[in-house]
Amino acid sequence: MCAGRVRRADALEPHAANFQFAFVSFHHRCSKVRPPRPVLEIPPTDSCEPTANGTGGTAIFTGQEAAEEVVVRFMEDDRRAEVPISTVVAVLSDGEEGHDAARTVQVAARLRAIPNTLIATGLFATEGQPPVGDELLRSLASRPDLYQRVMRGRRYAVSFRRR
Repeated sequence: MCAGRVRRADALEPHAANFQFAFVSFHHRCSKVRPPRPVLEIPPTDSCEPTANGTGGTAIFTGQEAAEEVVVRFMEDDRRAEVPISTVVAVLSDGEEGHDAARTVQVAARLRAIPNTLIATGLFATEGQPPVGDELLRSLASRPDLYQRVMRGRRYAVSFRRR
């Protein structure tokens, strides 16, 4: 569950070979799932633009449920890894859950219950407008420092680099 354009993983060197990236896009339904793949194999032109896969209402739980399947499968496939593995699910949304906020909270709880899994959330807010989805996205994050309200995607990326 990401937004923006994937950039070459050179910045992650020398550990980039240890990272994989999956993508889930959602609106009123889950519209695209790309399974985890090594970061170094992602072309610099690869797009994670969520609106490229359709637009509509916001049903965060649909993306979370797809992410849950990806995480469970990833953890099962890599349980014999030589180093401990972990996952981070980044939920990037306007937070205006118009379908089932209770289900969204329940799915987040299931994701957080998966060992070594964190949820980071980013609220795409509109400058000068009240942040409608603020409370919901704060509640989904595994820890308070894993929530950010952003006006632009670049600020979101920078804020998590510091952690």
